[in-house]
Amino acid sequence: MKVDQPRKTMGQIKYESRVDRVEDLPKPIRCDYLASKTTVVNGQREVTTNSIEMSVQNVATTVDASKSYHVVALKVGEANTPVVGLGDEASMDIMNRIYIRKGVLNVAVRVGGGERDQALHDDAKRRVLEIAKLIAAKLP
Repeated sequence: MKVDQPRKTMGQIKYESRVDRVEDLPKPIRCDYLASKTTVVNGQREVTTNSIEMSVQNVATTVDASKSYHVVALKVGEANTPVVGLGDEASMDIMNRIYIRKGVLNVAVRVGGGERDQALHDDAKRRVLEIAKLIAAKLP
């Protein structure tokens, strides 16, 4: 599979006090990738494309606040399928998005593509699980 260079979204943090200031964050808060694969089926060239997204959903000041945010994200995203082995808790929605909470950090990982084709959707689900494991292993 060929993966294009990421489109990165950088973030900022705003401090409001006697002296307001804005500070750029050192790492992206979201990365989007486009992955494609070309195969030949019955003499016809077919291109399969997946969009891959990873975003920092929330960084809380306490673990309890992070848990509260995670619960809300699961309800909004209708992520009803628990996924074990990723962070402190994780669940997946029907659009192949996995919401991961580890400590005070909440991230979401999604692999899109094949929403109208069950085989492609299942392949995207397999891919998002693999990618989520890699990301969860790097979370602090």
